[in-house]
Amino acid sequence: MLKTQNPTEVLFRVADETGGILLPGSGFGVLHPSGRASLANLQEYQYAAIGKSLRKLAEEYYEDFKKSGGK
Repeated sequence: MLKTQNPTEVLFRVADETGGILLPGSGFGVLHPSGRASLANLQEYQYAAIGKSLRKLAEEYYEDFKKSGGK
């Protein structure tokens, strides 16, 4: 995925789909692509929407991975 996708695009897509904003994990010194959500500022339904969006994205990326023959 990292060869074909910009990791920050995932964060923007989740924001577009849910209205919830995730931030890059790089602010915590993480070396691999990651995202973070504030646990203090969102309502429970917003976390559920973000989770559904992330799951949908993961399923799409997995399908693309399988179609590419695992490359």
